[in-house]
Amino acid sequence: MLDAVDAVLVRELQRDGRATFQALADRVGLSRTAVRARVQHLLESEVVRVVGIVHAAVVGAEAIGHVSVTVDGSAREVAGIIAARPAVSFAALTAGPHDLVAQVRTRDDAALAAEVDHIRSVPGVRAAEVFRSVTTVRDTHSVVRELGEVSLDDIDWRLLQELQRDGRAPYTRLANIIGLSQAATRARVVRLMRSGVIQVTGLADPHALGARELGGFGLVVTGG
Repeated sequence: MLDAVDAVLVRELQRDGRATFQALADRVGLSRTAVRARVQHLLESEVVRVVGIVHAAVVGAEAIGHVSVTVDGSAREVAGIIAARPAVSFAALTAGPHDLVAQVRTRDDAALAAEVDHIRSVPGVRAAEVFRSVTTVRDTHSVVRELGEVSLDDIDWRLLQELQRDGRAPYTRLANIIGLSQAATRARVVRLMRSGVIQVTGLADPHALGARELGGFGLVVTGG
């Protein structure tokens, strides 16, 4: 379990993965040096990973399906095969009426249908029930804000690639990679974030936050 200061730092990194050490220090009331050491420890121990998450519309993954699968034989083996698919962003063994669930992200409904057909063809899969996501309201692993109008060039794509690897990559290192000045690099990163193309956020290890169980549920509602 994290202490109170580390818990606040994780929440702040989830809110803004590129928050400066000084801004974080002001938030928790410690010195910049102390906060830098704490954040470095959180990153090195993988309690939190700061990554750039690119908008689904930019990478062509707007069609989202939740697939509940029933299997004959080893559910773990089937889950491993399904999880290896590039379009599958989440897969888990479950307790309940289905043996496992998976989330599939594709460019459109035709590609989603093809991916589901592939899942159904995996040896051991007896049945697969699909729920098509219509509107994403909140998703830790996806940018849900409206995408502004933006034109991306090769340099922007290189920045997106680097920020997906390391959301806190210093502007000096990014500038060296793309061959622009630090000021120009910063301006591009800020534009990409403000336009909604990418969101830099901290992905926390649930166990470190005291969450030992993961549950999913579906609701049938009246009204909006």
